[in-house]
Amino acid sequence: MTQSTNPLTPLSMPSPPSLSATETTVNDLGELRRELDAVDTDLVTTLARRMQLIRRTAELKSMTTHQVRDSLREEEMLARLGRQAESVGLPPYFVTSIFREILDYSVRCQGDHLVGEIATEPSTAGLTVGYQGVEGAYSLNAGKKHFQESRRATEFRGFFSFRDLLEAVDQGRIDRAVLPIENTTAGSINEAYDLLATLPLSVVGEEILLIDHCLIVLDETVQLEEIRTVTSHPQALAQCTNFLGSTEGLVVEPGPDTAMAVERLISEGDRTLAAIASREAADRHGGHVLRRELANQKNNYTRFLIISKTPVRVDPRVPAKTSVLFQVAHQPGALLRCLAALDGHGINLTKLESRPVLDAPWTYRFYADLDANLESLEVQKALSEMTQSTVNLRVLGCYPKRPRP
Repeated sequence: MTQSTNPLTPLSMPSPPSLSATETTVNDLGELRRELDAVDTDLVTTLARRMQLIRRTAELKSMTTHQVRDSLREEEMLARLGRQAESVGLPPYFVTSIFREILDYSVRCQGDHLVGEIATEPSTAGLTVGYQGVEGAYSLNAGKKHFQESRRATEFRGFFSFRDLLEAVDQGRIDRAVLPIENTTAGSINEAYDLLATLPLSVVGEEILLIDHCLIVLDETVQLEEIRTVTSHPQALAQCTNFLGSTEGLVVEPGPDTAMAVERLISEGDRTLAAIASREAADRHGGHVLRRELANQKNNYTRFLIISKTPVRVDPRVPAKTSVLFQVAHQPGALLRCLAALDGHGINLTKLESRPVLDAPWTYRFYADLDANLESLEVQKALSEMTQSTVNLRVLGCYPKRPRP
């Protein structure tokens, strides 16, 4: 007997394929990342729009007597943004920290607009900027940071030594030089001070760069235990003595430049050799970053000077520094009288460095940074008084002051 089929029983149909939990998560994550990319694009576009408004503001301020920085407005703005952040569930500190960076950069751009060379030179004139080293050098990074808002087409050119670099400025082969002058870990760079004293050049700017020293090896298979020799610029090595001293039997070899040390590493193909340099140097020359933040202290900054053949004028509304060189007379209290002249006119001394005068044993030249504009009447009076106690006094330049980190 044939079994009958119940017409009320539905026929068995194949179920549609279902996504696993992993596949669903991957799809959701991909969609979220696309949304994040779109938000990031909007943020960049909005920042670009804000910078357009800042440039227009700078142009208007150049025709008025308005100060570059309005501290009261900034604090009111940050307070308002903090309240707004809290109202939408964001930590106020997070939002205000971001906007402090934006405000600092905006003020910097407005100040640069009022500096003589930037405000008056045509944008069609190219600018050649020199630095010591090769691609990936910290000096190049500082130069790119300093000239990022320049309205002139900027070309960067590397030189083997500080002397080669500054002589190129002196001979008119390049327009500017980026010269490291001091570091928060290793101190002053003496060679730079000595060259400034002997060449007829001017300081027209400064830049401050956070230095993240990396241990760079041949490739990702190299282990720390394999390294026998570390090479870099002497200043970089001096900033990483704690790390270098912690590895027994490690040979340290000074070289002409941090990025050149990476070039040597790659060209020699030596697994036992490592270089201390920037992450950019590793990216540029093909090395692998084995460790980061090698400096003795985390807040490791280098201050760079921007050098030119001719000085620039800094608008009195722009926070400025004035750098001078002087040699005191062989008289009791001569240096004290120079410092008293600055103090008497309310001028803050932010740097005082002594260097021996070549071919004149036991004679010293002083380098000083004044926290003031050269055009200030008080600065003029103080420098005039200092000439009475000095053998010679030379103004190296007046330039916009970069805020300390």
